[in-house]
Amino acid sequence: MSETYDFLSKLYASDEQFTSPTDFIGSVHNAAAGHVAIRFQSTGPNVTTTGGDCSFEHALYSASLLSHDHNATLIVIGADEHHDILSPLFDASVALGEFPADGGGALYLRPATSESPLRICPSFIAYAGNKGGGISELIISLGGAKRINEDFGAILSGIPAAERDRGEAQLNDFLLMTGYPHPVIDYRRFVGEFASASAVAAVLAVSFAHTDEIPANICFSRPTPLRGRGILVLGFGSHITAMEITP
Repeated sequence: MSETYDFLSKLYASDEQFTSPTDFIGSVHNAAAGHVAIRFQSTGPNVTTTGGDCSFEHALYSASLLSHDHNATLIVIGADEHHDILSPLFDASVALGEFPADGGGALYLRPATSESPLRICPSFIAYAGNKGGGISELIISLGGAKRINEDFGAILSGIPAAERDRGEAQLNDFLLMTGYPHPVIDYRRFVGEFASASAVAAVLAVSFAHTDEIPANICFSRPTPLRGRGILVLGFGSHITAMEITP
């Protein structure tokens, strides 16, 4: 964000006449991914996606398309850095957040095999549209209410602050249509408001599935066992998304 601000400052200071192409190179969204690749000496393809609150889900879909080689390994990253001026301009949810927040998460992935201890799968992504809808399609894509209730011991629900009313209505429709009986955790309430919050949620879900329980400070007054079930990471608002983390 700071590099973007420098680029814009130079542009405005010259009455929108002059700036250097080298300033722009460091301001675009794939610059951060390039720095990560250099840091880890990664020489493979470097693909950057941007899609607002579901950017990480888009990145995970991209990874699934690139993982046709069973020996391939991939790093999928979502990250945001807070900027006091620019972040609220780019993301309406940031302006509504209770406190400044940023962060990110990364997963080291390879194509799933029978020996994989955990699996993560991008199961659904769709534009909700102005007239609503999409919840029935979400449930169908996840295998129906019976599978959702039996195979997933918790839901991490992401509702951006700018989409709070619509997102809560969508979540309520999902719970009503499935009769979901297990914990539902509104993770943005404690992670904060930034577009890559779903990357943090995905990493948390992997950690919870690995230990087979939801920690007490996340859910209730005591640890909540998953009993071998997976976790759903759902996104609501202008887009509806689903990521499955399963043992």
